[in-house]
Amino acid sequence: MNQWLKKFAKAVLFYSGLLALYRFVFCRNSALILVYHRIAPADQISTAEAGFNVTPTTFEKQMRFLAHRYRVLPLVELISVLTAGRRFRRRTIVLTFDDGRRDNLDWAVPILRKFALPATFFVVTSRMDAPDKNHFGWSDAQILVRNGMAIGSHTHSHKRLATCSREELLKELGISRARISSEIGGDFFPFAYPHGDMNQLVRDEVARSNYHCAVSAKAGFVSSEVDLFALPRVNIDEQSTATLPLFAARLAWLSRQSSDT
Repeated sequence: MNQWLKKFAKAVLFYSGLLALYRFVFCRNSALILVYHRIAPADQISTAEAGFNVTPTTFEKQMRFLAHRYRVLPLVELISVLTAGRRFRRRTIVLTFDDGRRDNLDWAVPILRKFALPATFFVVTSRMDAPDKNHFGWSDAQILVRNGMAIGSHTHSHKRLATCSREELLKELGISRARISSEIGGDFFPFAYPHGDMNQLVRDEVARSNYHCAVSAKAGFVSSEVDLFALPRVNIDEQSTATLPLFAARLAWLSRQSSDT
């Protein structure tokens, strides 16, 4: 089926209500964690980054849709539901952002605040220590927290952890957690694997490093059987979710996605 027919079919399913029925029947008692990277106008994005960007116009449409159709929880509440063994309410979503990009502050945060939606921002702490035109710093992160957002670790220097020695791995995990604790405080420390790069050793060391959970780059629904240190996430990008039917379909049918984040 060519791309035009796929889009047409998804539009029919969306506007007919069949997609919502499918989601209700086959996806209940589960949640989704969405991951965004860049939120910026298309003319500010390189070709290489196109698969990790959503334009502000599209992002606002998506957030309005979620605010009206879904229960959007902070990540810490999702973990609370899982650890307590409770069931998810129908249509539960968690929003996350990777890399600490400054355009998240410029474009995404005002829209999140407009719809009173919480989100977790996973930051690379070495970049936070030296903010620039592309990445925000600790003072910005503190403002985010005061406005109901959360900060998580994306390591200290964004290395591929599965290629690190155990000493390097522990350093990446330890420094990042310590910097977040020092600058942000709090009692909930989530983690996101850079590039989605993990193996059993990496997973176990994250768990032993006093993080409360870890999100991956593998697409999937979050259910009661999920590993708290390999939580699936769904990548959202402009090309595949530019319209509401495409976005809604992404939330019901999980396709393969790139993990180079």
